[in-house]
Amino acid sequence: MSYCTVDDVCSEFPSFQRNVAGDIQDSDIQNWIDEAAAEIAAALVQRGFDPDAPPVPLTSRQTLLLKSMNRSAGVAKLGSVLTARVTLQTGEPAIVTTRAQSLGKILDAIRNRAYDGFFGIGSQFGGIAGGEIPNTETLDDEGMSNFFGKFENTDD
Repeated sequence: MSYCTVDDVCSEFPSFQRNVAGDIQDSDIQNWIDEAAAEIAAALVQRGFDPDAPPVPLTSRQTLLLKSMNRSAGVAKLGSVLTARVTLQTGEPAIVTTRAQSLGKILDAIRNRAYDGFFGIGSQFGGIAGGEIPNTETLDDEGMSNFFGKFENTDD
C-alpha cells in the first residue's frame, strides 16, 4: 500500500511528459512509490507500529506525514532518473537532493524512536527488566552462565 500517488510525484517536475513511448511510464513511478512505502512501513513496523494495519485509524497528520515521506522518495527517484536522461529545469536538481536527504533523515528518526509519540507507539520495555530471572530460578536452572547474574553462585 502506498501513501501518495503518481500525480503527487510528477507535480514536482512540470516539464516532465508522462507515459511517452520508450520513456518513464506511470507504472515505473508507481513501483518506486510502492518500494518506498514498503521501506517506510518497515521502519515503523520495526518500532512496533504497522501503518497499514494501525490499532486505531490514522490521524490526518499521520496520513500527511506518510504521504510526505512517500512523495519525497518518489520525487528523489524520478528526479535521479530524469537527471541521468535529460537536463532538469533550474531548481529541480536541488529538489531531488533535498527530497532524498529528507526521507533518509525521517527514516533514521523513526528508527531512533523520535516519532514514537506521534504514532502512539508505547514503550518497548515491559515484563521482567534487565535480564532478571524469577526469584524461584537460578541461572543454572535457566541454563545460563552470565558473568553478572542474580543469584549467581560464586563459591566455585
